[in-house]
Amino acid sequence: SFALGKKHTCLDLERVGELGDSVLERLIADGGLEQLPVAGAAEDPHPLLRSDCGHYIWMRKYFHYEQSVAARLRRMAMSTSAFAFDEASLEERFADLEDTDEQKHAVRLACTRRLAIITGGPGTGKTWTVANLIQVLLDSNPDDDIRIGLAAPTGKAAYRVHESLQDAMENLHLDDERF
Repeated sequence: SFALGKKHTCLDLERVGELGDSVLERLIADGGLEQLPVAGAAEDPHPLLRSDCGHYIWMRKYFHYEQSVAARLRRMAMSTSAFAFDEASLEERFADLEDTDEQKHAVRLACTRRLAIITGGPGTGKTWTVANLIQVLLDSNPDDDIRIGLAAPTGKAAYRVHESLQDAMENLHLDDERF
């Protein structure tokens, strides 16, 4: 439950000292955790699993949830989008801009796949890229009802993403009543 409280699906045994749990520390010291089945190996009814390297333990159900989500994300990332993609719209958006090859590639990839994850540190152009992505999708599909999902870890972060995107759309003079 310590790991779950920290929003992790497994417990990092390298950080077990932070728990202050003497029972778990004794289990580790006595080699008791080595008796746990390895995650992903043959089915075993034990409620706990350990990684093959021995650094992590999972509750069985959370390991299976994690594997299920990962498999679904892989399938989505490899499947093509149901929406049209107009290369000319992409080229028009990026025509007069320098040093945007990575953003342009991200937009092209996101327009052609069912799932795209755009990451980067502060000030790397994530919001700008997503705003242009949305506009390219809208331009490429003028008659379609497009739904775009954005994810954030908290309600406050989701509000901030939405607010930033609206600002970016206005600053880039991108406008569409569907946004």
